Amino acid sequence: MRRNRKVKKNAALKSGTMGIASLIVSALIMTMIYYVLDSRCTLIARDIGKVERRFTQLEAECVREAARWDELKVTERLTEKLNRFGLEMRYPRQDQIVRMTADGRPAGVVMIASAGGLILKGSLWNGAVTPGGTNWSLAALFALSFVLLRRTKWNPIAVMVLAGAMNLAIALVDKAPPQSVPGSAASPHTRRQS
Repeated sequence: MRRNRKVKKNAALKSGTMGIASLIVSALIMTMIYYVLDSRCTLIARDIGKVERRFTQLEAECVREAARWDELKVTERLTEKLNRFGLEMRYPRQDQIVRMTADGRPAGVVMIASAGGLILKGSLWNGAVTPGGTNWSLAALFALSFVLLRRTKWNPIAVMVLAGAMNLAIALVDKAPPQSVPGSAASPHTRRQS
């Protein structure tokens, strides 16, 4: 019995010692985790402080530069700076202005080319673009006008007027009634009078 009591007492002592030891080890682990996390948080806080100071410096610099720029934009200051460097500002003449499209081409050229393409399509083809629906007399007139513009460098307005006159002549020739030759059968285009 005495032996049993000793065994029970040793078992109780061992379990109590184990509990205390596990508590001490847990406390040490928690303390180490706390110090590691604290040092990491301190480093992060230091980095945040640096970034905030840099942000404040940049904001102040931006305000200073905006004030400097506003000061330089004043008309008197601009005139003073231009005079100091011997520059003279004038509005450009109309022939000096070139308007550009978003892709970098002069806008006037693009608009004229677009209008010319639409007019060409509308005059050469009525509806769908097919070889059978092509107005060949206007195609020849277009080719002639193109050659005149590119080779001889004629005035474009004069070429347009000439092309219009030639188109009118072609239209009049196409609509004229055919002449009947004496002694031949009546033309199918003439009506018989009853």
